[in-house]
Amino acid sequence: YRGLDDEKVYYNNDYRGFVMNHRSTLNSLAEAFYEKGDKEKAHQVVMFSLERMPDKAVPYDFTAIGMQDSRGMVELLFLTGEKDKAVEMARTVGDRAIQMVNYLRDKGQMGTIDFQRNLYILESLQYTLFTYGEEELAKKYDAFVEPYRQADRRDY
Repeated sequence: YRGLDDEKVYYNNDYRGFVMNHRSTLNSLAEAFYEKGDKEKAHQVVMFSLERMPDKAVPYDFTAIGMQDSRGMVELLFLTGEKDKAVEMARTVGDRAIQMVNYLRDKGQMGTIDFQRNLYILESLQYTLFTYGEEELAKKYDAFVEPYRQADRRDY
């Protein structure tokens, strides 16, 4: 993890993929500790991950929201008592996703995988935020995504 907290270092997409793997593995470890009832160890792993691979050096990725059957960092932060950090991360990731959706929409690229990926990020975040009682931010993301849901229904 040496150097992954240095915001002066540029990491290309290949290297960011390695960081995503590190984050995902640490999320899985934290989740396993949490599932075994060891909330303290889960918390230590989550904080280690954030400390060693902060957003300022390597921007947050899909590991913030989780994938299919694994919890993301936002949910792990809620579960380990770091509500403020969870909301901060959700806001950072969600607001970036909104910016990207708006950019791609304005460029006429609504059919791209990047467009769909960012809508998925917002939907995942709003679900997690609703689950943990952060309704205001959840409603913001839900309201943003809703017109695109309606458009999808009209397309079929």
